[in-house]
Amino acid sequence: MPPPQMVTRLRGAGIDPVSSELEKLLAQRLQQARSDYNKQRPSTFRRESGSRSRQPAPARQSGRSTAPGGQVSYGIDYASVDTLYVHAEIWMPLNWYNKHVHGSIDYALEQSACGFLHEGKLSDPLSPNPYAVTAQSSLVGYNDYAPSLPFGNTPRETTLIIKPEGLSQLAKILPLMPGSPQKVVVQLTIDAVAPFLTANDFGFTAENAHFGGDGPRASGKVPWTTTTGEDVLGWGVNLGAGYQVTETRIVAAHSQLDAPGDTSPDNDYRGAIVKLPPTAGRLQTTVAWHYGPGESISYTIEWTLRGANGQRPLLTMPKSGPCDS
Repeated sequence: MPPPQMVTRLRGAGIDPVSSELEKLLAQRLQQARSDYNKQRPSTFRRESGSRSRQPAPARQSGRSTAPGGQVSYGIDYASVDTLYVHAEIWMPLNWYNKHVHGSIDYALEQSACGFLHEGKLSDPLSPNPYAVTAQSSLVGYNDYAPSLPFGNTPRETTLIIKPEGLSQLAKILPLMPGSPQKVVVQLTIDAVAPFLTANDFGFTAENAHFGGDGPRASGKVPWTTTTGEDVLGWGVNLGAGYQVTETRIVAAHSQLDAPGDTSPDNDYRGAIVKLPPTAGRLQTTVAWHYGPGESISYTIEWTLRGANGQRPLLTMPKSGPCDS
């Protein structure tokens, strides 16, 4: 007779604890639980861009010219790119500005070494009043939401090209900038049955994991005992330049006796916890797992990383572009 805790779990799963075919029923249950869980929790890699809330446009800062002394009627006075905005302050000829109030200007950002070209429109100033006015020109501020810059971890010069209708192009080299900040989330599902490592698109192979225990992680016959073990995941996986792991956690787990959809990471019956998180520029992580009598264990680990767009987060991945190291 199975132990009392297992009897309760078996009955909850619709299995007769004293069935002569208990081992067969548990084997069938394991196959179905694994299939369902692996479909629900595939190994994935995704990039997450932060949502942009509408904020005030950059304000003119002190220390820049306030008037060209009547000598300049057309030229870029100041330009910048940050995580929110492309911002340009341009001396525009008065006759052009008076015709194009609330208009827009075509522009481009170019970084040839990275093969990067972004084209867009700088919008008319949020206020109809220019920053400054002379006899020949008005100093006008224009903005656009900034694109994500794929420059990797190395700061690089970028050229801003201004293309107002009916006027000649202007160009300004902007200060050195690295790639835009990027958050990536890596989820890896570990199956209850060898080879344990599930298919993924971030370059993990059997060489990148050391699995503890012996045989399938499932209790399907006597003796009805609790089994524990440890896995080392991310073995030999280095982080890309400038990337850091900001969070490591078990996000889901499942047993053959769990109700469908029960993916709580850890409980008295089965589960997994992060024992040793990544350190020293490597992804290597130790996970401790357990499953009780009649149970099994599949689990999903999640790493959150932050770094620069254009740099691959894990060196097991192919380079994302010419500015990737």
